[in-house]
Amino acid sequence: MQWLSNTLYKLSVYVISIMLGTMLVVTLLEVFARNVLGFSFSWSGELSRFLLIWITFFGASAVYKRLEMPAFDLLTAKLSEKKNGSIIFKITNLLIIVFSVIIAYSGFLESFSKTVRMQSTPSLNISMTYPYLAIPIGMTIILIHATAFLIGEKANKKGVRL
Repeated sequence: MQWLSNTLYKLSVYVISIMLGTMLVVTLLEVFARNVLGFSFSWSGELSRFLLIWITFFGASAVYKRLEMPAFDLLTAKLSEKKNGSIIFKITNLLIIVFSVIIAYSGFLESFSKTVRMQSTPSLNISMTYPYLAIPIGMTIILIHATAFLIGEKANKKGVRL
């Protein structure tokens, strides 16, 4: 499980980098087209929004893997010196697993619902399923990380075993 978690972390960071780069290029291209060429691309704003959604959920999974979420750190940092820190860490991960399962399951159901599949985006003309899938996929990755933390070896300070 630890291997899968680490592999997904590395893949997430790579995908986030590509998405951020793409978003930067698209945004700069749009600014150039508007200010210099005097026209606007109809698809650039939509693509940037969808990339931001995907970056958010992949980023959340990467940040969770590194144990850098503020609320999580606040709770465990206070107790890390005590014996209860390990118990709190396990309880927190168990709660995150339950939450992730619920959100991922609901997200997959919603993403593939008939209503969503029938909708298409105005500019890119792609199914709304693709933007919606960011939520369940991101939560599934968080679920894998939490499970690896719960049943796996102890994580280092940053949570990453590379």
